[in-house]
Amino acid sequence: MKYTFVLNPRAGVGERKKKMETLIRHYFNATEHQYELVCTRAAGDATQIARESVARGSDIVVAVGGDGTVNETASGLLHSEGRLGIVPGGSGNGVARSFRIPLNQEESIRFLSRPQSRFVDVGMVNGRCFVGVCGTGYDALVGRKFQEFGVRGPLPYFLIGAKEFFQYKSCPYILTIDGKEYSRNALIIAIANTREYGNGAIIAPTADPQDGLLDVCLIDSASKTKVLKMLPMLFNGTINKSPHYFHWRGAEIRVKSAGDEIYFHRDGEPDKNISELHIHIDKGALQICAPPVE
Repeated sequence: MKYTFVLNPRAGVGERKKKMETLIRHYFNATEHQYELVCTRAAGDATQIARESVARGSDIVVAVGGDGTVNETASGLLHSEGRLGIVPGGSGNGVARSFRIPLNQEESIRFLSRPQSRFVDVGMVNGRCFVGVCGTGYDALVGRKFQEFGVRGPLPYFLIGAKEFFQYKSCPYILTIDGKEYSRNALIIAIANTREYGNGAIIAPTADPQDGLLDVCLIDSASKTKVLKMLPMLFNGTINKSPHYFHWRGAEIRVKSAGDEIYFHRDGEPDKNISELHIHIDKGALQICAPPVE
């Protein structure tokens, strides 16, 4: 088989291109596989690299980085013969965690040398894909501030999140899910194809990326004290037991702000402001290398 490794040298904390190249060469030089290493230089590079790699005959295109790199790489592989591999190297690694891909980079590289794969759904929001979660509200604002801050890692993300939490005010939204309309004030609206954001934060405990549906998860405008009490539930997979958590499933979703433009994110990466999100499921659009579902 032929592999293309797409490396994002800026992902995560202290990620060193030379160390990663050494790891890949160590494992793949001992196999009969062909491989190449390509580094991204700017936003959008991974998508183009993935498309060109498949056109040149690569069987597996491996995103080496965080959820943003995974998202870009997957965008170039939709409805193609190319398969997506992941070597986690980001701050949260939500997609890798959701698909039970080893977080240890040596183990994930070893798995890719003898991979198993399956077809999974992806979400589409305003014509662009997300593999894990997209959404709007407080989490999208934190993602934007985190990107602007420039320093990666869990600690800066936590500090930014804590600061914004006490300033953020819930917003009114209109949701349309498979034709049925709901009006809600919300702190967070997450549209989930997979279970978690990253760092173990499970926003959609029942999400299944092979069921042909997206999970719509809403945390309402509860008091700050009540939201803080929900935090352990977010990390132990029981957030859906909270009375302030609302959940629906659907294939076609619209989210409209009743006020200002919407901040939103795709797989944790902030996207441009817009007044309305048009979201739908794209069934079986992506082949991903991941351990089998138990």
